[in-house]
Amino acid sequence: MDIKVEEELSDLINSFDQLIPSDQLQEMKDLNSSREPGIAYENLCTQIFEFDIQVSEAGFSQIRQIGLAIGIAPKYWERLRPEF
Repeated sequence: MDIKVEEELSDLINSFDQLIPSDQLQEMKDLNSSREPGIAYENLCTQIFEFDIQVSEAGFSQIRQIGLAIGIAPKYWERLRPEF
């Protein structure tokens, strides 16, 4: 896994501070730093969906780009597409 992708995922996880419970965010951070970015990413997408957090077009683009880089199935991130 590309270090840059792990850093981008870390930044993405941090951007949901105050929107997702801190214990869940910490678990995602731990997974990412333990070389399990796919699980961290899937968990993040699931939590964004379950907490009904609205993401911007730019945010969705970042989520999509990281998902593609990691090789995650589109089903995780497609449902987060903003409705405009």
